[in-house]
Amino acid sequence: MLAIAKERAQELGLSNVEFMESDSESLDFPDDHFDAIVCRWGLMFLPDPVTALKSINRMLAPDAKFSTAVWDAPAKIPFFSIAVHTLQDMFNVPPPPPGTPTVAGMADGVVENRMEQAGFRTIKREDITLDFSFPSAGDYTQLMKDIAAPLSAMMADQPPEEQERYWKTLEEKVVKEYGTSNGGVNLPSVAICVVGE
Repeated sequence: MLAIAKERAQELGLSNVEFMESDSESLDFPDDHFDAIVCRWGLMFLPDPVTALKSINRMLAPDAKFSTAVWDAPAKIPFFSIAVHTLQDMFNVPPPPPGTPTVAGMADGVVENRMEQAGFRTIKREDITLDFSFPSAGDYTQLMKDIAAPLSAMMADQPPEEQERYWKTLEEKVVKEYGTSNGGVNLPSVAICVVGE
């Protein structure tokens, strides 16, 4: 991600940008240091989001803003949920224990609640539907193979032929439930965008 960001900054001719890798739960910047902080699709994976949010709040200048995007409930994010539910059904994988960080762990008002706990005020939310369109179901499953490490981890103990059967089954389900008239697939999924001061 940092390599891509550096590449984009260079393409845009930006020279006033610094790139750093850091643990989001132990950020070490001075108080009142930033005019804005953004976290895109990361907050829901933190074991202790309130601690991270308190740290972010501390680093913001007075009246500065924090903005985040997280995913909505599983029923509203088929881009992820169809892959997870298919895997759970095929291999009898139980859902994660309560409190485990998950893709949809900040849905149902949780993100706003955690921001309030961390001291943010004037919290505003907007839901945005993203159309994840692919030329084919195979293109969708290839992307999931590339980006969804938890899926691979959940079926790591399965033999290769069973893993291949999973990907084939997932393709078939995606076509059946989200296929388009032109042979592609479209999985509209809802992102929750929240800003607080």
